[in-house]
Amino acid sequence: MSRVGLADRLVEVIGDLGPTSDPRYCYGSGCVINGRIVLTAAHIVRDSVGITVRLADKRGFVATVELTGDGDGVDLALLSVEDEDFPDLPRMPLGRVIRDSRSGHPIPCRAVGYPKFARRKQVGPGESEIRDTEEVGGQIRTLGSLALGLLRVQVTSASQELPGVGELLSDSPWEGMSGAPVTHGDYLVGVVIEHAPASSPSELTALPITCLVADPEHPSWGEGVAGPERWSELTGSRLPQEIFGISMDRREARYWATVRELGLNLHRNTPMLIGREEELHLTSMFSTGGPGYLWWRGGAWSGKTALLHEFATARAPENVDVVCFFVSRRAGQNTREQFLQAVVPQLAVLCDVETPAQLNENEFRGQWEDATRKAREANRHLLLMVDGLDEDFYYESRGSAHGSGGSIAALLPTSLDVNCHVIVSSRFRPDPPVDLPARHPLVSREELQEHELSRSAHADQMQQEAKQELHDLLNGDDEWAIDVLGCLAAAQGALSINDIDALCAHWSVRPGARRLYIDNLVNVRAARSFASIGRWDQGGYVFAH
Repeated sequence: MSRVGLADRLVEVIGDLGPTSDPRYCYGSGCVINGRIVLTAAHIVRDSVGITVRLADKRGFVATVELTGDGDGVDLALLSVEDEDFPDLPRMPLGRVIRDSRSGHPIPCRAVGYPKFARRKQVGPGESEIRDTEEVGGQIRTLGSLALGLLRVQVTSASQELPGVGELLSDSPWEGMSGAPVTHGDYLVGVVIEHAPASSPSELTALPITCLVADPEHPSWGEGVAGPERWSELTGSRLPQEIFGISMDRREARYWATVRELGLNLHRNTPMLIGREEELHLTSMFSTGGPGYLWWRGGAWSGKTALLHEFATARAPENVDVVCFFVSRRAGQNTREQFLQAVVPQLAVLCDVETPAQLNENEFRGQWEDATRKAREANRHLLLMVDGLDEDFYYESRGSAHGSGGSIAALLPTSLDVNCHVIVSSRFRPDPPVDLPARHPLVSREELQEHELSRSAHADQMQQEAKQELHDLLNGDDEWAIDVLGCLAAAQGALSINDIDALCAHWSVRPGARRLYIDNLVNVRAARSFASIGRWDQGGYVFAH
């Protein structure tokens, strides 16, 4: 039997409230959890006189309510479909987000449903509107909403902005997303609910599947449902014994802390990657397809780094092991030595060996071969991702002693095993470095997919706002702001607030006032123009682009 994916399980749930109701229909989402049993949010079907569930192909089936947790304060319901044309699917594994993990790292997840804004006109006889699916990617903050035990899904990518703070789904274009399954890999961990408004503009609230049974260690999370045995029978899983615990407490290379810090900077002004679902889907298909290279090219502000960061941290398929490096001249991460320092330990973790003492090219080649073999034996995919090849130090110093070591691109493998893939990104300008062999895919263009990352309206708006910010500062009467901009423009790397404070010691201000001014400038007044590098108490600031 072929593997059953989430796409096979998704359904649209329509509750008919009767001819006297206005509106007559209540729309929501759900998934086939076991056999012909559908899990959805209880409030969608609460007052219905009839229920229809529709598959992705828009075939509709009559459903009846088998169980509802409404009376127990659990906004979940199980529906049954008797029609034999409705898919009879194996049970969906259930997952529990471990809230007291040692690391506290967020759990990558996705939610898929049928929101109102995804309405499309159906082409053909008797044209009518239908709802299409919408997928959002994000992370579950394990330490969020501990008092009530809800899941706070921090959405990092979507096709459009989420409802504002305090706004209900039903009062927004996202109406219909209630009942959508929230999954981590193959595991169902929760269901999007309506009654808890978001506390941030990039957040969905989900009810964890564990709410079906009481947790004696957390009485404030609820008493569960009155008859958990019947819920166990219909879901096909013993509760709570067969709910798999999920956490990100695993060995990882230290470079992933840098990747998370990069994410904080990326989301500083743009909490979500908006309108890149097609590019994320293409990248996902490439990472699980045949061997080869994918080269994303785009201009400044097109969002290359945001796209690859989102994929590496939240959207990579469960069977893909990601090894990554984000080249950045501004952050001083743009040499082949720094590439090796970041990548070799990541490969060592995948190979379950200690990081070698020498982080050199030979170790990289050997670790890559070992990781390739382990991926093949485990029927997994190995993905090497390098963002920003145009910022490689080699480009800017060719012919000098500093550039004699060669390019980062020259380290990338020339031939790939069947389960291996490489993704790179750069601006349009650079050709492949001259130290690449002629047979390398980036030169020969064999087994290479090249795609242009088009500019988005959101990126254009960010660029315009940053330019306006700088224009106002440079053309205003604030000479201190011009001093700070000059220091950052002349610096070869990041400057901390202490650094800027020392460079601007000639200002005649009372003690401490200068630091407060600088902090306010780089973090508030010119927040779009600057990016922070490193920890808040140890790092510095550079121009964001």
